[in-house]
Amino acid sequence: SYIDELKDKKSAQQVSEHESETAIYSPDQQEIAVLKKHIEQNWYRPPGIKGLDDLSVIVLVSVNRDGSVTNMELTRSSGEAFFDNSLLRAVRKSVPLPIPAEKYDLYKKIELRFNG
Repeated sequence: SYIDELKDKKSAQQVSEHESETAIYSPDQQEIAVLKKHIEQNWYRPPGIKGLDDLSVIVLVSVNRDGSVTNMELTRSSGEAFFDNSLLRAVRKSVPLPIPAEKYDLYKKIELRFNG
């Protein structure tokens, strides 16, 4: 019947509206790339370290709305203290972090992976 068709259309609309809502508020790979690039510009990696390219570290950063950092913790160490510490220094130097204000809830705690 005509009424059932209208109901079907309405529920289909609600689904697509909901989908677009979640798409808007998910961390964007491009935004994460901008954030990582911002930190990497302040990251000094000592030259001539053997195996530097094979190192990777994951850091969990807690951020205020203004981009200031409230907490940082390594969720996965590279196994090389100098490398881990150099990244943590870079994050501190990079404050305020460029997080999208309208997506603060997604970025207030964000895990970032960095490779040597």
